[in-house]
Amino acid sequence: MKRILCAVPKTTMCGSTTREGKMNNNNDMNTTNTNKGGGGENKNWSNAYEKFRKEASDLTEEEAKELWRKTKQCMAQEDEVQLRLYAELDLIYGSDDDDDDDEDDGEEEEEAVENNLNNTTTTTNNKTKKKSAKTLMTNASSKSSNTVVDERTLSTDIFFLDDFAIRQWDDPNYSGTIIAHDKIDFVRKIHDYHTSSSSGEHKLVDGYAPFCKHVFVPNFVNAKVATVEITKENEHLLKSGYSARSENELAVLTRWFHVNDIFGDNAEDIKTSKMLDIILYSRDQLVKEREATGKADPNRPLPDAPWGIISIKAQDEPFELPMQPITMMRNALGKSEGGSGVPLEKSKYDASVAYWRNHAPLLKTDTPNGD
Repeated sequence: MKRILCAVPKTTMCGSTTREGKMNNNNDMNTTNTNKGGGGENKNWSNAYEKFRKEASDLTEEEAKELWRKTKQCMAQEDEVQLRLYAELDLIYGSDDDDDDDEDDGEEEEEAVENNLNNTTTTTNNKTKKKSAKTLMTNASSKSSNTVVDERTLSTDIFFLDDFAIRQWDDPNYSGTIIAHDKIDFVRKIHDYHTSSSSGEHKLVDGYAPFCKHVFVPNFVNAKVATVEITKENEHLLKSGYSARSENELAVLTRWFHVNDIFGDNAEDIKTSKMLDIILYSRDQLVKEREATGKADPNRPLPDAPWGIISIKAQDEPFELPMQPITMMRNALGKSEGGSGVPLEKSKYDASVAYWRNHAPLLKTDTPNGD
């Protein structure tokens, strides 16, 4: 495979000198440095990642990929848990397995990068790549978060993961947005997005009632969109039926699309959403609903954090989509029937009808049980 040669010598993250953009074949990527001042081993992954974090934002996309591959070599001997923490960067910069499968494509890409480095007309394009890389590094840096998550209660001092949302991880028959991400790290990331937002883009946003809030964050779990627009081409595929989210609720009439009917065997073609809508209820509201439905357990009280994550929706919009009309009706029935007790508002109901008249949930299950 053709390699890129740059004129400026650099010290690698593992200690030896090489040229930036060229792989070092001296196997020094897997050596361990000695921290003389501390009297013990200095783990390479921390040094390697720190170098990567600082330098990647100033590189083109392809150069950053190459640097990430080198960084992984330094990290390879380290604890598997640490590698899982950085797995998200594999999705950004590619894994070694991906490189093996696409070796021919990689050669063409590297040739293109080398040409770009010698072509001053690509300045604008490279600036765009650098800006993108800086954004990625900002997100990736949250991997080293100091946020404390109580692993027993899945809570920070602001948020906790409520049982109603845990279905999206643990219930194989859940019909809404499925989350395949470590629960502890998920709560930590939501906390970090909210508390580290300098411009307020991840602040608490008012919901349909005083006890309901939203936080909108980038889709860092690669969840798929949960709704599909109804068109003349697919409207004949709509299904309808009665369903309830739990044994304590009344079954209601809903309609939906089944994934297989829309995408057949190509479920991987379902679009990955841009955003996650993190729906929150106040702790006080969740206590009231537990008591009303007979689910209150004195041996398992809710965490002390003020906001419970009760649902996660994958969507492209950085704002709340209208609640389904039938969900509004269920809420109006009261807490004893599984609702929140919030009465209907005609203007909000009309807005909901306007949206859901032209959209339907996309399900992998035979009947809905999520919204």
